Amino acid sequence: MNHRIFPMKRITPSMLTSLALDLRNGWSIGTFGAIGEFHHVPDDKVCLTSCPDGLEIVTQRGAIRISPSEPLHALAWDSLVGKGRRWRHSMALCGPLQLTAKHTLKVLGKDAEAVRPEDRDAWLIDLGIGVGQVRMCVRTENARLVEALAVDTDDPLAVVTAAFALLMEVQPHRVMLSPAGRLEVYQPIPAPDGDSPLGAHTHLLPKLVRLKRPCSALDPIPEGWQPFLTLHPAAPFRPSDDDSHDYDRLADLSFLPLLEEFGMEEDLQVSGTFQAHVRQHGTPENLKIPATRRGRARMHIELLRMEARGHEGMERFVPADTIKSATDCG
Repeated sequence: MNHRIFPMKRITPSMLTSLALDLRNGWSIGTFGAIGEFHHVPDDKVCLTSCPDGLEIVTQRGAIRISPSEPLHALAWDSLVGKGRRWRHSMALCGPLQLTAKHTLKVLGKDAEAVRPEDRDAWLIDLGIGVGQVRMCVRTENARLVEALAVDTDDPLAVVTAAFALLMEVQPHRVMLSPAGRLEVYQPIPAPDGDSPLGAHTHLLPKLVRLKRPCSALDPIPEGWQPFLTLHPAAPFRPSDDDSHDYDRLADLSFLPLLEEFGMEEDLQVSGTFQAHVRQHGTPENLKIPATRRGRARMHIELLRMEARGHEGMERFVPADTIKSATDCG
């Protein structure tokens, strides 16, 4: 998805640290099809430690070190999910997309920068499937796995795929690297038909990796930029016992300051127009439908928010094409 270039504000180190200290927030580092996620699971023991220019968060499931080596520019947005019945929050911390360096399968040596001291004697192997300045690696002390991946190849993904059985046997740590820091996953890799575990985990989807995209085309990242780190705030909906989802007004309201400070101009304009119209008329009826798909999706989210807060019948105002633009079926 191409979007016009627009200025993104730099996020300050103090704000980034404040967001990291809120353990309700999740994080990810990755590219389209190769991503690592870090989420704190309630009741898990957690260790928070200051590091040069940042913060480390460690649990038994994984760790993240947020320590940017260059300024990060923030972009916050909402996305439709659940076949257009719900929405979620995201904020990408971005830097310039640099495609000059070739990604290769390479043994990088002992992982001296590992978050935990006990992991620093293990070998770190770049899988060669990153994009721009973001890389996916594995870390292991297993000599067979190091040998299997120490291959000079023009097709790193084919080598990684061929080594899948050995990867499942050895269960190496996965390590995501970017200029924003690193994310480490200690939990086992699930079987192909298994569910992702709670907390830190990774996704590797070869068909998507071969597209060599820095992020999903559904993410409104301006051309020429790449997410180095993505914030996943507490979801505005919680699963309930009957497989439905309950609206979490506090989680929704908590994201609004980030949306107002780091959101896209179009989103803010559509929301402002929508809210002013409703204040004046008491209903979205006769409100002009935005001309762009992004604008219509934003209006759709405002309608869902009204309905979640007790206003019935909002679905009749939903722009028809935004249901198809929902980002997943969850």
